[in-house]
Amino acid sequence: MRSIEEMIGISEVAKSEFRQGLFVFKSDAQDRGQSFDFKTYPPLQEAIEKKLIADLKNIVSLTLADKIKKDPKTIKRRQEAIGKLLERGYCTACAEALLEFVGEILRKEE
Repeated sequence: MRSIEEMIGISEVAKSEFRQGLFVFKSDAQDRGQSFDFKTYPPLQEAIEKKLIADLKNIVSLTLADKIKKDPKTIKRRQEAIGKLLERGYCTACAEALLEFVGEILRKEE
């Protein structure tokens, strides 16, 4: 939880207040019969999205978006990624463009 809080600038001192606010928001939603997930509490949504992007940069190889790399492992990962995008209805050109776009976004986040 702490690493998520840090993504939106919640200090060590303020973490209890943030967590209490989250708990109150969730309790209020349940009392009103509304569902609660991370998207219903904007500060939590922002924090989780930033954490996922930060983790993604550390886990996913950006070589997926790099057409120049020719080692077998990279080629296989890239083909698998393209295959998954094709399964979701993207054409080959669009899948390639999407990989390049995502790679560029992740590079800019560094």
